[in-house]
Amino acid sequence: MNKELKIIFLSTALCISVFLHTLSMAANFQSVNIDKQLPSYSGVVQQYILNTKGEIDGLLLKEGMEIITPSELSTVLAYSIHPNDRIIVYGIKEADIPLIEALLIANQTNGKEVVIDIQNKKKKVNYLKVEDEVRMVLHGSRGEVEGAILNDGTIIRLLPAQFHQFGELIHQGESLFVEGNEIESVLGQVIEVKKLGATKNNLKSVPVTPFFFGQ
Repeated sequence: MNKELKIIFLSTALCISVFLHTLSMAANFQSVNIDKQLPSYSGVVQQYILNTKGEIDGLLLKEGMEIITPSELSTVLAYSIHPNDRIIVYGIKEADIPLIEALLIANQTNGKEVVIDIQNKKKKVNYLKVEDEVRMVLHGSRGEVEGAILNDGTIIRLLPAQFHQFGELIHQGESLFVEGNEIESVLGQVIEVKKLGATKNNLKSVPVTPFFFGQ
C-alpha cells in the first residue's frame, strides 16, 4: 500500500470513528436528559404537603409554587428532599395557578433525583394472606389497641372500633390468619385487615371503615 492510500485509509477510519462516537454521545445524552426537556421550575422547599394519612403528596416552595407528587413516593421524597433544599421540578404546569404536577425532581442541594413514573402512578393493590404468631400488640396514644406486629415483622392495622370485635384474637404469642390490602412502604410491610381469624377456617370479615393511621 503506497503512502497516499494509507493516508486516505487512515482519514476515512478516523472520520468513521468520530461519527460513531458522536452518535453514541447523542444517544446517551438523549436517554439521560429526555425528562429534563420538560418545562421546569426552580425554587426552595418551604415544607412538605401531607395528606390525611400523614404521607407526603406534594411540596410547597418558598416562591409560592405548589408541587404535586404521588403519595406512594412519600418515603422516597422524605429521604431525598428536605425543607430549605433548592430543587428543579420538571413537569406539567397548570396555566392559571402556580401548580406543577411533577414528573422529575432534581435536588440541587444534595444531588439526588426523584423520577415519577406517570404510567404507573395508580398503584396496584396487593391482596395478601398471612399466617403467623403475634409478636407484639400495638397501641394508640390512649392505650387502645390498633394492631399488632407478627413474628415476620408484618404490621397489621385495625381501628379501635374494629378491635372491639376482634380484640380477643390479638394477644402476644397467639396465632393469626390475616387477609387484607398491602400498604406499600419501603420501610416494611403493613396490612389493612379485611378478614381475621385464629385460622383460615374461621375467618371473619372486618367491617369496611375509612382507614387512617392514628385515629
